[in-house]
Amino acid sequence: MPYFPWRCESLADLRYYGPNHFTDLDLRNKGLGDAGAKEVAQLLKGNTTITGVYLYNNNISDSGAAELARAFQVNTSIRYVSLSGNNISQSVLNNINAILRNKAECERARAEFNRGYLPSSS
Repeated sequence: MPYFPWRCESLADLRYYGPNHFTDLDLRNKGLGDAGAKEVAQLLKGNTTITGVYLYNNNISDSGAAELARAFQVNTSIRYVSLSGNNISQSVLNNINAILRNKAECERARAEFNRGYLPSSS
């Protein structure tokens, strides 16, 4: 299958083409909720091409964010995550940021949260 370096802007496209056809996953303002976040997390677990994940303003709570965190632990390509505008507690957001910071291959990874973004420590 050919590699398409573009932005995925719908969950339907992500399902149809599969996550390895995209470099950015831009699902902001789609009303995904926790069920959509969990589906995205499952699709990201085996992904090797997506570097940016933009999920702000999607009514995601701690439950959906915890599933995303598990996906971020096994995914080696993600460098940037935006989860602002969701209903995620600071402790879960801090956990996601720590996951990104602890990845050796993501030394400049960062996660953007409800109160702005937290750059990784260098």
